[in-house]
Amino acid sequence: MDKCDNHGLNTAAPCTRSHCSIAVRVLILAMAVCACFSWPSRTRAAEVLILNEISPGPSPQEAWVEILNPSDQPVSLNGWSLHSLSGMTAPLTSEQLSIPSGGLAVVRYTGQPMAPILEGSTLRVYIQQPMAFRMDADGCTLQSPNGPVDGVTWGTPPPSDNQSLSTGAPLRPGFGVLRRGESLYRSDDVMFRLPGARPPLKTNWLGSANWAYRRGEAATPGVPNKLPAPLAILPGNGARLASAFHLSASGLAWADKVTFQIAKDAGFGNMVMNRTVDTPTVVAPKLSPGHYYYRVRGQGTQPGTWSKASTFEVLEVGGDETGSGGAGGAGDIIAEHIIGISHIHQRKDTRMVCLDGCPAQGRFAWDRPHPAGILEGGHNESNCSNACLAMVASLAGCTLSQDRIAFYILEELPDSGEFINSPWRDLGHDEGIMVDSILPALDWIYGNPDTRAREREYHGLDLFDDNDRADMDSIREFIDDGRPVLRAQPFHVVLVDGYRILRRPAPETGELHLVHVIDPETSEGGRWETPESGAHWTSYLFPPTTGEPMRCDERSLQMDSDSDGLIDFDETQRFHTDPNNSDSDNDRLPDKIDMLGYLFNPDGSYFKRQRDLDGDGNAKEKDADNDRRRNNGAGDGCEDINADGYFAGAGTETDNFNPDDEFDVMAPGCLRGFIRVTSEMTLPGGISGTLQVSEEIRLRPNRPVGEEDYAYRHEWELTGSAGPIAIVGSTITSTSEGQARGQASIRIEIDAQGHYRMVTDTRPRIGYYTITTTGTGAGPRTKREDFHYALADHHFDYVSPDTPRSVRNQLERWGGQDTIPVPGSQYGITGTTRRTWQIWLGSP
Repeated sequence: MDKCDNHGLNTAAPCTRSHCSIAVRVLILAMAVCACFSWPSRTRAAEVLILNEISPGPSPQEAWVEILNPSDQPVSLNGWSLHSLSGMTAPLTSEQLSIPSGGLAVVRYTGQPMAPILEGSTLRVYIQQPMAFRMDADGCTLQSPNGPVDGVTWGTPPPSDNQSLSTGAPLRPGFGVLRRGESLYRSDDVMFRLPGARPPLKTNWLGSANWAYRRGEAATPGVPNKLPAPLAILPGNGARLASAFHLSASGLAWADKVTFQIAKDAGFGNMVMNRTVDTPTVVAPKLSPGHYYYRVRGQGTQPGTWSKASTFEVLEVGGDETGSGGAGGAGDIIAEHIIGISHIHQRKDTRMVCLDGCPAQGRFAWDRPHPAGILEGGHNESNCSNACLAMVASLAGCTLSQDRIAFYILEELPDSGEFINSPWRDLGHDEGIMVDSILPALDWIYGNPDTRAREREYHGLDLFDDNDRADMDSIREFIDDGRPVLRAQPFHVVLVDGYRILRRPAPETGELHLVHVIDPETSEGGRWETPESGAHWTSYLFPPTTGEPMRCDERSLQMDSDSDGLIDFDETQRFHTDPNNSDSDNDRLPDKIDMLGYLFNPDGSYFKRQRDLDGDGNAKEKDADNDRRRNNGAGDGCEDINADGYFAGAGTETDNFNPDDEFDVMAPGCLRGFIRVTSEMTLPGGISGTLQVSEEIRLRPNRPVGEEDYAYRHEWELTGSAGPIAIVGSTITSTSEGQARGQASIRIEIDAQGHYRMVTDTRPRIGYYTITTTGTGAGPRTKREDFHYALADHHFDYVSPDTPRSVRNQLERWGGQDTIPVPGSQYGITGTTRRTWQIWLGSP
C-alpha cells in the first residue's frame, strides 16, 4: 500500500514527492521537439500566427516556410522560431517590419544577413540558420516567445511514444500500392493548410487533418493557398474499357462535394457527363465506343482545383456492355474463363483497434468495422491490396479479414521493414502496401512458402501466349487453374479472376484480349478491360503454383473474453494485456478506457500522446500509475474519477499524464487509512479515577452506497474502560467495556480549486457499553448504558500541497497528533483528547 504524499498533515508515515519522472518526461519532449497544445478559444493577436505552407524537401538551402497572420492586427516575428521533429531549430527575427493583418511571411535561408522585405501583404524574411527537414517523415512547429502555437507532422515517421506535434494523424498522401524503392514523395513537394481551415470557418482549425500535399510546380509561396487538385484513380490514364465502370479519385477527404466530368475533347467543351456527388466515386454513364477525357475536383469552402485530365477508351465489343458478343461486334469468343469471386470492398473490417488516426466515435471509429463503399476513413482509401488478398483467401470457404492481412504484412512479416512488436501503424491506416509485401502474403494465404509468388511487369507482352516463359506463367493458365491474379498499378490494386479472348470483327484482324477485373474500390461485380490498362507500369502478381488458399481468421478475432471492448487477438498479439481480465493493470480503469487517454481528445478527435509517459517500459494499459515511474502516486483510476479515460479538468479530477497534480483531487474509493479519537480524563477529587475512551473509523475502498454523495461503507469500533473510583470511606471499582460495529460514511465535497472537504458520519449515533461496579458497601451491579459517538463526527479538509501555508497551519493543528484540553474542565475534570488520523492513496 502506497502511503506517499500525505500533504504534510502530520501523518505517521510522511514521504517525499519524487521529481525524477518529471525530468525524464521533460527531456523526452525536449529531444522530440514535441508540444502539448491547449488551444484557447480566443488568442492574443501576438500569438495567433499559424503555419500555412511548407516546402521541406529540396535542401536546407532551398526549404521555405510560409506563416499566416489571420488576426486583425500586425504581428512582429521577434522572438519566434521554427522547429522540426528531427531536431532543427531556426530562430526568426523581423525588427523593422511585421506581418500585416491577413498577410503572409515567407521564411527562407540565405546564409547572410538580409533585411526583411514587405511586398504588399507578404513579408519576406531571410534567416542565416538552414532549415533542415526530412521529406519522407518529419514535422514542423511554430513557437512564439511564450511557447508552441502551431504544428504539423507528415509522412510515416517511426512509431514512438513521443507525442505528436499536432492533433490528428501525420499528413500522408492517399494511395493504394507502392513498389519498394518508389516513393510518392518528391523533393519539391509542399504541404499546405487548406483555405478556410482557420477561425471562424473551422472550429477544429489546427492539426495535420487541415493540411494537404501539393506538387512543387503548384506551390504558392507568398500567395494565399488554393484548394488542392485531387488525384484521378479510376479509370487509369489510358485505360481501354469494354464494360460498365466507375470514376474515382483520391485526396478528397477535405471536400464536401465532388464534381466528375467526362468530355470528348481535351478542353471539356463537348461534355457527356457533369455530375456532382458527395462521395469520391461515381458510376460512369453508358458511353458509345470512342476516346474520352475526364477530370475531377472537390468543393469545400470554395471550389478546388481540377485534376489533371486523363484519357480512356471505350471499346466496341458488340452485344451487351459486358462484352458477351453479338452482331456487329467481336462476336466470336475464342477462349474464356471466370473463376467467380465475390466482391469485397476495401475497408477496415474488424474490431481490431486502430491507433493511427481513426476518431473515437462515428462511422469510421477506431474500434469497429468501417462502412463499405465509402472512400474515407483512413483505411477505405488505402486497403485495396488487403481487400484483393481477402478475396483470394475467400476461396478457402472462410473469412480472412483485411485487418488481419494488414497485421501480417506490417507486423509479422519478417522482412516487412516495419516496426515489430509495436501496435502503431500495424493496421495500415492511410498507408499503401508495397508490391513486394503482397507476394509473401500470397504465400502465407496459400500455405506454400516453398514455391514463391512472383511479379511480372507488363510491357506489351502477349500474356495469353500458350508458350510458358521461364519467369512467368501466363494469366490464362493461372485462371484456368483456379488461381486469381492481382494487378498493381500506381495507387491501386485490383483482382483479376477471369479472361476473355475475342476475334476482332471485319475488317479488323487478330484478337482482342480482355481481363475480368474485380475492383475493391467500387461496388460493381466486375469490369472488362485490356490487360495493360494504359498505366506507365502495370505489375501482375502471381500466387504460388501449388497449394490452395487455406488462411482464415483466428477465433480470437471474434472473441472478447473479458468484455472490455478489446478483442482477444488485440490483447494477446498487439497489446499483451490479459484477455481474461478487463483491467490488466488493476488500476480501476478497463484496458480499453486506459488507451483512450493517449489516443483522443475528450471530443473524440484523434490526438496521439505517449503510451509510456513515465518511461518504465509499460504502456498505459499495463501501468497502474501512468505518470509516475515508481508508481508512487495516485493510480490512474484514482485520478480519473469518472473513469472515462479523459482528463475532465482541474478541480474535478487529476490528469493521468501529469505527475504534478496527483493528490489535488482523489476518487473516494481510493482512500485508505483511519480516523481515531482517544480521550483520557481524570475525574475530580472526591471521586478520583480515570476514564479512557477510544473511537476509530477505518477507511477502506469499496463500492459506493450512493454515487452522487460519494458515500462508502466502512467499519468502526468502539472500546471504552474506566479505572477505580475512590469515594470517602469506601473504594468502588467501576469498569466499562464496549465494542460495536456499524456503518460510517464519507462525503467528499470538491471546491473550484480541487480541494477536498471530507465529512464523516457514524450510524447509528448511539452504541452501548456495560458498567460493572463492585466495592465496600456496594454489591456487584451490572448496568447497560448508552454512549453517544459525538466524537466520531469529524469535519476536516484534505488539501493540495499548494494550499497557502497559513491555511495549512490551521488544519495541521487539528489534523495531526495534537492534544486538546477536555471540554468541561470547569467541573473539575482534567485531561486531554487526542485525534490521530492518516489518509492516503494507494493502488486499488
